[in-house]
Amino acid sequence: MPDLVHLGVTENSPSVHVYVFRVGEGLGNAILLRFPDRTCAIVDWGTQKDEPLEAALTIAKQGRVRVVAVTHDHADHALGLVRLLETFVAAGVKIDQFVYPTSQLRDLDELSKARVKARDLGIPIHPVHVRTNPKGVWDPDSLDWEDDFWELMVLAPLDTDAASSEVRSFQKDQPAGNSTSLVVLFAFEPDSSSNIPGQGKILFTGDATGRVLRTADEVASQSGLTLDNQLLVVPHHGGVSVVPEWLERNIHGIAVISARTNSPHHPKQATLQQLARRTCQGQEKKLYCTSYAQACRKEFEGEAEADDVQLVGEGPCFGHLVIRVPLQGRASFESSSATGEQRRRYGWCGNPTR
Repeated sequence: MPDLVHLGVTENSPSVHVYVFRVGEGLGNAILLRFPDRTCAIVDWGTQKDEPLEAALTIAKQGRVRVVAVTHDHADHALGLVRLLETFVAAGVKIDQFVYPTSQLRDLDELSKARVKARDLGIPIHPVHVRTNPKGVWDPDSLDWEDDFWELMVLAPLDTDAASSEVRSFQKDQPAGNSTSLVVLFAFEPDSSSNIPGQGKILFTGDATGRVLRTADEVASQSGLTLDNQLLVVPHHGGVSVVPEWLERNIHGIAVISARTNSPHHPKQATLQQLARRTCQGQEKKLYCTSYAQACRKEFEGEAEADDVQLVGEGPCFGHLVIRVPLQGRASFESSSATGEQRRRYGWCGNPTR
């Protein structure tokens, strides 16, 4: 796995490195943020594969884990959490807290197993959400509790919305899932000397539904925040109708889609085209995908040159990705475990004008 433990921090430009790991046959997300002080955070861990776990552990050993957060209680975002917690603690890595959305009534799903494991390992656990107070003011939870020059904020769901969704799902004996998915914004403190839109911001959306995304927008506006960003982890693996117009306008850098290879459902061709038009200007490509979408394979395999036929078969585009988001300047693609560029000409991410 080339360069997955790349550090890349310079004295004059503190950066967050975002590792988006390919989850293999599963559909979900597995993301690690590495902060300028060498601490890190985990947002979802929907894989039980050795390769990403070993890479994440190597990074985490350099400091501590500020938070392990799971956006919602679907297995493809929570399946590997128990093993991750066990592995990190056994290796002596300190985990400051384990957080999850709403109250979580169920006790049989992967998230509940992870909560029990965290408790047994002595890791503080608690739900996070946007609280509503009697005056109708929304109060976002912050996952950052120190005097740093960055913040990690939960912008959705509302506590009342999440609770209602959970009760309905509990009555049906199923996880609440996407309707309670966390939307988390990372932001460096504003730099008044810069005029780069979205500088130093990263938006993590889990599998948020349209309603949850609208809530995040409203909460951000009320809190004096903006959702413009230099890096967007695309909602729901690039499914259809998951990038509303207001969110598309706020993408000022790189968009990353986490999805399994050759899925017939994700990412959708329309979403790939929409994001490519927004992020890819001329030769500058800013849409990256851990998958190789079935929509791409079906459309382009007949156009592959004789030497490139294998490129439209099974396998990822970029595999594991590392994206650098600096305090000053634009987000940049740093490395990946697959070249990606060969497949790009046979994928919608590389053909935004088709």
